[in-house]
Amino acid sequence: MSVKEGMGAKPGDKIFAVTHGDDDNIYFLGFGVFEGEEIPEEGTVGMMASLLRMREQKNPKLVLDNGDSIWGCECYWGPADQFRSFANMRKIISTNVAEYREAANPKPKEKE
Repeated sequence: MSVKEGMGAKPGDKIFAVTHGDDDNIYFLGFGVFEGEEIPEEGTVGMMASLLRMREQKNPKLVLDNGDSIWGCECYWGPADQFRSFANMRKIISTNVAEYREAANPKPKEKE
């Protein structure tokens, strides 16, 4: 079972969330709580989010300790107590939901 599937999380369970990683780095969004499953709201990025909204299908909603919300279809996530083994000695680079979404869906530049 992949981390993305949440490993049987129940609402209220503590989680970690990352955007992505490679051999050397992991891009960490933070710790938070699994809130349950809901239909992803507008502003959620990625093809999967669009399909879920179009089909009105639910997806894991994660609320990070800083108050930001992110959906399971936008990140990799799992039980908080498994973060250390997931990171596996990689450098942890902090990022946030706004930066991630902006990079995933850049706005066109205005003409001067």
